[in-house]
Amino acid sequence: MAAGHNFGSLSALRVLLGVFEAAINPGFTMITSMWYKPSEHALRHGLWYAGASVAYIFGGVLAYAISHIHSAVASWKFLFIIFGAITFVWGIVMYFVLPNNPQTAKFLTLDERKLAFARVQGIRHSADTRKWNHAQMKETLIDPRSWLLFLLCVFTTLPGGGLTAFGSIVLENFGYSLFKTQLLTMSLGAFLLLWVILTVTVSTLFKNARCLSIALLNLISLVGALMIKLVPASEKISRLAGLWLIGAYASAFPTILSLVSSNICGHTKKATVNGMLFLGFCAGYIIGPQTFLAREAPGYKTAFDVMIACFVLNIVIILTMRQIMAAWNKKRSQGMGQENILMGDEAEDALAQLELDETDWQNKNIRYSL
Repeated sequence: MAAGHNFGSLSALRVLLGVFEAAINPGFTMITSMWYKPSEHALRHGLWYAGASVAYIFGGVLAYAISHIHSAVASWKFLFIIFGAITFVWGIVMYFVLPNNPQTAKFLTLDERKLAFARVQGIRHSADTRKWNHAQMKETLIDPRSWLLFLLCVFTTLPGGGLTAFGSIVLENFGYSLFKTQLLTMSLGAFLLLWVILTVTVSTLFKNARCLSIALLNLISLVGALMIKLVPASEKISRLAGLWLIGAYASAFPTILSLVSSNICGHTKKATVNGMLFLGFCAGYIIGPQTFLAREAPGYKTAFDVMIACFVLNIVIILTMRQIMAAWNKKRSQGMGQENILMGDEAEDALAQLELDETDWQNKNIRYSL
């Protein structure tokens, strides 16, 4: 990005940056599902996603400090050079340190590798394979949850696409100075972290509460959007509180990813669902800024109307998906016993399943996390 010198080159480089970034969240989702049991997914997804919240808080301060570097190189270029170099070096470190799966982890003994496989992949009959399975892809396309997750991701990121581009403008139009706007933008990151902690806590402490926590966060965002839309412009503190509340929806994203890790089995099926999920992610970010119409500034009536609709649709979608999986759980429990747990002495049997790669539809022992 620092090599760009005009709009065309910067646009092309930003597209390439997006291409390389696209692997991050799907990759983290796949890694989490290989190492941790479904009951552990919500916390683990929340932990690594919280990094984005921390970056949101401190990124503004660091950017402000970097902007004061005076040299022949433009200060904004230093932003990309410094952050890019750190990311690049850390990527090299992770290439050598992070194993492909538990079976290649050098920091585990042979027995520990067996146990790591048994407690996660052995139970779910979903080995880490690089073989593409056309039948699993077909199953993905006829699984209603795949499309519900796709729509959920579109309607979750659509408000974010607009607020990322216009959030500071909205804040400034509340009547705050440019410096205060920068500080308040950092506060949005603090609230994002707060909402992540909330959804992780609810999902971890209460059984089958992940979908409900996602619905709760969208309800909080709905209240925030209505406050900004309906509260008089003179009540800037109340409208600022609405902006703090409206960010809750974004913190549902790690819990959405944890639902994929816990409930979608089969290497090809999980990869395809992740692909659909992030196509929805990108679509939402493309559409979002288009809802902020210049002629409607500074109120942006259409944008907030669309946000309100998205939050309502998200609640409907996630509760619908919860009911579908609850019905499947009930049907499976009526037809057979509880899930067989492969641990301890059965680790050897689990290792015999290294090539077994079943989907959640094929493995009837699976109970869906709600």
